[in-house]
Amino acid sequence: MDDREKATVLAALRHWQWTRSTIDQASERYGYLLNILTDGGEHDSLNNEEIDELCERINVDDKPGDIKVYAEALIGASENMLDRGVLSEKGTDATREIIKRLQRVLPS
Repeated sequence: MDDREKATVLAALRHWQWTRSTIDQASERYGYLLNILTDGGEHDSLNNEEIDELCERINVDDKPGDIKVYAEALIGASENMLDRGVLSEKGTDATREIIKRLQRVLPS
């Protein structure tokens, strides 16, 4: 996996963590995503803790500078969503929490 692919996978995983706590679970979109995540019900989807662990494993071999680039990209995208006001109140709170967590772990 190259750097762009890895960044996309990590962003998608973090976005799913946020989405699962804010999306209407009765919506067609949620059902569509859940079907992909569970391979049509063949297994359970990863919970937030498991996603955190997977993201850490993906990053194990990365240089600190690479992680910083990913985190800064996610922070920028999250701040953009906040600025545009496209999130629900719950989504806004979750996004702010993600930004805080990313900023705490950013390498210097």
